[in-house]
Amino acid sequence: MHPQREHVKYHRLVATNRPYQMSIPRMELGHELGHPSHGGISKGNETLTQPIIGSILTGIATGFKQLVDTSTSILLPSPPIEPVFVTTKSGKLRGQILTSRGGQKYYAFTGIPYAERAQRFEIAEPVRPWEGIRDALKYSPICPQVDRVIGKLGQVLGDEDCLYLNIYVPQEERCTVSPRLPVLFHIHAGSFLTGSGGLYDPFFFMDECVVYVSVNYRLGALGFLTTDDGVIGGNLGIKDNLAALKWTRENVEYFRGDKNSITLTGISSGGMISGHFMASPAAKGLFHRVIAQSGSAMTPFIIRDPKQYAARLGKLLNCNDESSLKLKECLKTKSYVDIIKEQSKITDWIVDFVRFGPVIEPTDALEPFQTKDPYLRIKNGEGSRVPLITGVTKDEGIFIKASALLRNKQALKELNANWYGLAPLVFLYDHINMSAKERNTISDKIKEFYFQGKPIGQETAQGLIDFNSDRYYNYGSWEEATLHSKFAPTYHYTLMFQGRFSVATLLFRLPKPVVSHGDDVQYLYRSYPIIPQPKRGSDGLKFSEHLIKLWVSFITSGEPSDVYPNVKEWIPFTSQKPSTLLLDLPAENFPDFRKERMEFWKSLNLRKFEFPHDA
Repeated sequence: MHPQREHVKYHRLVATNRPYQMSIPRMELGHELGHPSHGGISKGNETLTQPIIGSILTGIATGFKQLVDTSTSILLPSPPIEPVFVTTKSGKLRGQILTSRGGQKYYAFTGIPYAERAQRFEIAEPVRPWEGIRDALKYSPICPQVDRVIGKLGQVLGDEDCLYLNIYVPQEERCTVSPRLPVLFHIHAGSFLTGSGGLYDPFFFMDECVVYVSVNYRLGALGFLTTDDGVIGGNLGIKDNLAALKWTRENVEYFRGDKNSITLTGISSGGMISGHFMASPAAKGLFHRVIAQSGSAMTPFIIRDPKQYAARLGKLLNCNDESSLKLKECLKTKSYVDIIKEQSKITDWIVDFVRFGPVIEPTDALEPFQTKDPYLRIKNGEGSRVPLITGVTKDEGIFIKASALLRNKQALKELNANWYGLAPLVFLYDHINMSAKERNTISDKIKEFYFQGKPIGQETAQGLIDFNSDRYYNYGSWEEATLHSKFAPTYHYTLMFQGRFSVATLLFRLPKPVVSHGDDVQYLYRSYPIIPQPKRGSDGLKFSEHLIKLWVSFITSGEPSDVYPNVKEWIPFTSQKPSTLLLDLPAENFPDFRKERMEFWKSLNLRKFEFPHDA
């Protein structure tokens, strides 16, 4: 039996730089939410005063305003609010009730520790159970990262005590068809350098019957530096996500979640990590579906020579000993602020590069996550054979690298003058074992295909956008779909819908609308403060609602059945019959979408050079 609840309105605190004091009712103990044999909530009446500073948005680009402390965007309830609590294997939590876009009530538990405070450059230990009731009313500190937004450019935000997750649950009064709800486990974006779980507010998803989990994980050198010899292990940031996923599986039943129905999802680097999970033996059996948006395990951002970047960071911090053990000891004496600041100086050219990201670990590494290239694992069916949605946006490459090049005359001048030297470096095929003649031949083919042999500049801007799109995103997604579809149902998409706002158009003041990398976020999450939510009755809202329902149908069943009204089914992708769903109003199944461009990359045979014995 459930008590009467007062109507509660919620608002977002924005555009302030001072602490905001408010009284929040303290959540009191009642029946356990989601407990196998209990349900319901009770009210509390004590209050606590809590300073709250508004949103932080990191890792997008200059142009975003922020409200600065160590937490991210936080929803503030207008008092009074009603207490809600849950008892997990780790301890009791106090959360709060919020309201979704469609006016549905849901429970929010934020800032839940899934691991102990991580020791620098070590695998995180599982969180120890706590005594009493732990407040889960605000986001935790974000993991250390450099602010890339207006107002605090270059400032390091966050704290090394950052391994927390957030869980959102529909209220018991709705979603009664099944006692357990499917779980969406979100891995945030940010080029392995920035971001947090709290940036992706599930305000839209909470209209539906899913449990949503978002996670913080270590970033930059603190999460991905490795000496590649076992002294500093690789992929610590990915292993943080693995620890969070294990905690979720052990506890999600107390939040009405079904541990046997977990979908991994992520955009950009989050999509890449999701793909790595699909290819890793360490993650087998822990999840059941994947939605990889604008990033895949095939995306060419695996760090091929990680030890040199560890050494270069060491030199910047006066840790010059060649011994890996001495380097580790020295780096542990440095402040995380200095480490994060200095890592941004490690670049090989004008345009920024990912220098700390996923690696292939030695087979004798401690608790390895990935000891074999994910291309080989997925190609040979060694990964998790689970249903997959993978796809991209129409104009991926314009954000950020193509725009950065087109706006930098010196970079264009150097790229054109030294095409053979810079193209392999900038477009990530310099690591491949081939002769200089073979590499130059590939560079010639690329220049002819995308630029018709002309200099790269404003006249060939579309070619540069297409090249960036295909190299960094499109071909990786297509290749992942081609390989994985031999073993499990696979669905491929391209997001074509052009809304009123685009991240790239706003940031770079482009002369025409585009559908850039990151534009899908606004239709799935309340995230970007520079992009207003779609208005009632608008095509943007209609598209968002359709996309949410399409994703939820896949999250629920593994088959995207709730397709757009004009499309009866999403035709699966196979290697024999590649099919792409063009997400638009109306949507369309399109066979062999971008066939010429995908076949061009296939014809370059880069995989045969990388893996001559198993391509």
